[in-house]
Amino acid sequence: MLSKRFSPLIEENPQIADALVRVAEHLEDIERASGAKVYDVTMNITRLFDISQAGSSARFAKVTTLLVQAGIMERRLIIRSPLGPEILQVSSWYDCPTQVFDPLRGVEMEVSDSDLETMYSVAKDELH
Repeated sequence: MLSKRFSPLIEENPQIADALVRVAEHLEDIERASGAKVYDVTMNITRLFDISQAGSSARFAKVTTLLVQAGIMERRLIIRSPLGPEILQVSSWYDCPTQVFDPLRGVEMEVSDSDLETMYSVAKDELH
């Protein structure tokens, strides 16, 4: 079960344990209702912040960093067209190009902060 992967994190990080427990419980509820479909869950940064109720951006940064480092979640950046659809996914800010081709508008566009969206996906474990 996915929630078992949270136990060491919760024990080792008592200062943010409450936020980690809330994320674990949320994913456990999805896993209980939908089984392995929990590994298809992707949420934006706002949704993950709401679930964790981390309180501050500093605490939330600790939560997300731990989830990614522990291999529970994967972080990726999505470059979106101003018209909405995804153009490109990159794994970090360093991989983000300064320009991309927007196929909907047929133009090269400069990538700005408003075109980027941070997404978190549940990472598959050795069984999935």
